[in-house]
Amino acid sequence: MSSTTFQKGFSLDSYPGSFSFILVNATIEEVSSSLANIWSSSLIKDVYKNSEQINGNSLLVWQYTNHNWTIFEYQPCKENIPRQLSKLLKADCIYFQYEDVSGWTEYNLFKCGKIVESYSFGLDYREDMAEAFEEEGKMPEELDHGIPWDINTTDKKHDYQFLFRSTLRSVTEDEIKNHKSFLHDFFVSQNAWLPSWQDMPYLTKNQPPKIPESNFVRVDLIK
Repeated sequence: MSSTTFQKGFSLDSYPGSFSFILVNATIEEVSSSLANIWSSSLIKDVYKNSEQINGNSLLVWQYTNHNWTIFEYQPCKENIPRQLSKLLKADCIYFQYEDVSGWTEYNLFKCGKIVESYSFGLDYREDMAEAFEEEGKMPEELDHGIPWDINTTDKKHDYQFLFRSTLRSVTEDEIKNHKSFLHDFFVSQNAWLPSWQDMPYLTKNQPPKIPESNFVRVDLIK
């Protein structure tokens, strides 16, 4: 396993079904407490010291040592939680998601509860959608939360569509078409790290994570 003393960038290495991650630029104390309040749930702080309380359905929240961002895995197509956390904590939030049915990948960057940057890419379904909507006499609008995209483009074969909008910066079509580099560079620019699965903590009943405790500021459990 790689050292997590300080890393940044995009290291996620596989896509096993639909999933999402929420990264919050705030301490784990702030994030865990806020989530417990939002969901009216129980919070178990520091699973390494309280592993006997691990059982049933739960959500892990963690912060790596020397990292400013707190992370947890969540559900795709659920923007309410990153939006709430960003507004409540006045913190930047990154909502990264992958939806395996459509095959689309996306991130949203929230500041104070508002999306200030969006990036999406996946198979270009517009021709199929046009046929589906032809009977109704209208085409579906391609907007980002009601706002036109800054860039809406495809690869040379027109197989994949790439979408980008930002109030913070301008980028080129060539940049967003190179999705691996673009994702990595985005996380680097935020001093954030989306790790590989092997660097994430996982739990079994009454057992702490197998990753060394020193890799984390803390790992919490919300039941």
